Amino acid sequence: MLRIEYVALSDLRKHPRNPKDHDVSAIARSVNRFGFTAPVIIDERTGYLAAGHGRIDTLAQLKAQGKEPPANVQTQEFDGDWLVPVVRGVAFNSDAEIEAYLVADNRLTILGGWDEPELAALLQDLASQDTALLEATGYDADDLQALLKDLGVI
Repeated sequence: MLRIEYVALSDLRKHPRNPKDHDVSAIARSVNRFGFTAPVIIDERTGYLAAGHGRIDTLAQLKAQGKEPPANVQTQEFDGDWLVPVVRGVAFNSDAEIEAYLVADNRLTILGGWDEPELAALLQDLASQDTALLEATGYDADDLQALLKDLGVI
């Protein structure tokens, strides 16, 4: 049965074969703006993360910088470690299966692509309201301009 528990950041173990790179500064902008909204996933069979490596790298960097924990991350009273929401109850059948999931969790999102005209309209609306809000999406003004140019809008 799936459940969410809070686990100490220092106890989380990243999978040694995770091939995904992460833009920690972009993730930090999002986490600082919206809070920690997507729990990481632990494989109960190995104890390694199955998803959430970039979010954990981001939290570790924020903590090392002396920042306050973002919303939905708690502080452990006795040692100051951060407590992170984690999905428990997932157990992959083999090392190969968790490794395939490491790729699928990211790749399947990428394959969906974007409705670029709708994305451009949404990003323009966000940019007109608040540049920081635009940047919390992982896009900045230069990205928006490039998208608009690709679409022939400018």
